Order: sequence, then structure tokens, then C-alpha cells
Amino acid sequence: MLVSVEDARRIANDYGLQQAAQGVSQRPKHFDSDAPPPCQAANDQEATFGAGWQQFRSTAYTADMPGPSVVVGGRQYPGATKMLDVIQNISIYPQSAAARAALERLVPTLKACSELHVRYYDYTVTMPDPSTVVLTYPDSETSSMYRVKSAVFMQVSVLGFRNSEEITQTMIQTITGRITR
Repeated sequence: MLVSVEDARRIANDYGLQQAAQGVSQRPKHFDSDAPPPCQAANDQEATFGAGWQQFRSTAYTADMPGPSVVVGGRQYPGATKMLDVIQNISIYPQSAAARAALERLVPTLKACSELHVRYYDYTVTMPDPSTVVLTYPDSETSSMYRVKSAVFMQVSVLGFRNSEEITQTMIQTITGRITR
């Protein structure tokens, strides 16, 4: 179900994307964070997917993009390197009701975080349909989306691209289209 690195390159129009060194997991990871408790669920796989899943897969693709060079005192210096990331997580639950319950449990937490307006978590939460949650960030280079289809609960986050939201939507649609049950 996961989108391959080749397909992610095509979707993102960035052929420099590579599998991240620590980017494959078959269990949700807990990420230590100094973020307030409601905000930890936005980036912590254990908090997002909870317990009760039967299968879990996560993969991350990354690329470096050189930043614009800077001229100082007549000398040109390279710009800071910018990280580009495409992260996808998929959990499969025993029944569709369990997958939906995981999403429904997550939504109030994401909304509580949004209301805090904490740096790096200053997003708005929308639900374009009952199966999809979108986190919209003030900058267009960060996007995250959650969706449930059947017994599958998925998340895609894209960082650093000018069109991160479009990439996120295409990745979610691609995964959704692969779910046949």
C-alpha cells in the first residue's frame, strides 16, 4: 500500500528523494518531544495510531535542497541546505470500526493542540469528509493528512516542498486507491 520511492519522486517532481536511513518501521515509534501533551500526537506514531492495530508500516523519503547563495563582501557563499521529507504511515486494524475509532480519538487531541498556537504546531484542523483530517499550516511547505478507508488508518506528512499540500493529497489518494477491501 505504501507509495514507493520511485512513485514519490514522480509525485513530488523531485528525483533526489531517497529512502531515509532510519526511515522504515513496522511498529509505531514513540518520539520524545518537549511539545505540550496535546501536540505530541501530531508527530508521535504511538499516540496517533494507539493500540489494537494488526499491521503497521512507516517509511520516510528525504532529499536535500541547496538554499539560495548569499553574497557578502563581494564573496558568494552557499545557502543553507533545506531538508525535503515525505513520510507515510499505515496501520491496519482488525475491523473498520477500530480504524475509525483511532481517527476519532485523534481529532480532539489535534484540535486541542491547534488551539494552543504553539510554534511548529500552529495548524488548523479541517475535516473535508468524515474519513479525512487535514492539518493546514501557515506556510505552504508543511502539510499533513490523515484518512481512514475500510480497516486502514493512514497518515502522510510532507515538509519542505513549495507544493506540500498537493503532494500530500496525491500520496493519500494513491494509498487510498490501493485499498481493495
